[in-house]
Amino acid sequence: MPRAGKFASRLYAYFLLITGLSLLTACASVQDAPLEVGQNNTIPKIIAIGDMHGDYAPYRALMLEAGLMDQQGNWIGSDTIFVQTGDIPDRGPDTRKIIESLQLLEQQAPSSGGKVVPMVGNHEAMNVYRDLRYVHPGEYAAFADKNSEAVRRDHYATHRSDIEARYRKKSPKLTADQIKTEWEKNTPLGKLEHRAAWSPTGYIGKWVARNQVVTKVRGYLFAHGGYSQEFSRFSLDEMNIAAEKALRKQDRSRDNILRHRLGPLWYRGNVRGREDEKGFDADREINMVLRTYNAAHIIIGHTRNEKGIRVSRDGRLVQIDTGASAHYGGVPSFLRIENGEFFAHTKDGFTKLNVSAANPS
Repeated sequence: MPRAGKFASRLYAYFLLITGLSLLTACASVQDAPLEVGQNNTIPKIIAIGDMHGDYAPYRALMLEAGLMDQQGNWIGSDTIFVQTGDIPDRGPDTRKIIESLQLLEQQAPSSGGKVVPMVGNHEAMNVYRDLRYVHPGEYAAFADKNSEAVRRDHYATHRSDIEARYRKKSPKLTADQIKTEWEKNTPLGKLEHRAAWSPTGYIGKWVARNQVVTKVRGYLFAHGGYSQEFSRFSLDEMNIAAEKALRKQDRSRDNILRHRLGPLWYRGNVRGREDEKGFDADREINMVLRTYNAAHIIIGHTRNEKGIRVSRDGRLVQIDTGASAHYGGVPSFLRIENGEFFAHTKDGFTKLNVSAANPS
């Protein structure tokens, strides 16, 4: 393809540097583990939910309807595998509440044979490496408490020289009082605690760093954004290792797996193709990805379809970001995979999806 050569050398160099892998392993494919039966001698069902963007109400409603948690927020999903494809934060106030719910369910699920698979979206990564453009004021407020005034005051006193230098670099004539007033305006109560929690050493940042950016569950590939043919030259493990290391270093470089437009957090080519690349064939790319990882379907969030879960590419691609949060006003939905059949759930019940690609053996 026209741009493959342009990206390839930088991409390979980045992966080899950050993972310490040899070029021989960089093209390895991933074989899924044999299917395991659940407690009732059946293959466990899979439930998947897409982008929630800080809105707890639809998250809770979907989790209750899916039979994954009870009214008290505890796991009741038995041996179900639950995948959340990222983008919990930003645009809404309830991010902390959703994350702490997922962390609890992740701890509880194994006791009944279940599993919670929280994934990293581009907005989780942005919060870790401090790109806070889309943070909702309520997300900061969720961390504010009786000590927040003192935390902010002490932080300013400790870092006053650096803060003043940074502000005067943009506006040299600002007085000390003006800088303090502006800084406090830009640092609402709870923001410093939010930053600490999302740092690589914070309880949210550490959790995000150990979560996966790509995964394969029962023969199905999951990612937040998608799978490009360039990044699919690497195994799933290699991509997850690279992402974890980049998150722990708060690496913001553009060749980073966390930020690259062809990387699994941002890629939209599986859905939209590449309008800027003449001759690009999205169907061929998806076929190559599925062969590489010995999979039957790709399941993604990130690219919204507010009308509901969408199946495309002859049944090989399933979009589960339905704009469920109030910010987008879409139709809250979840995907259920059971005995090889796909169902979309909405407020009107379940609809069987026409997924024609072969199921994994």
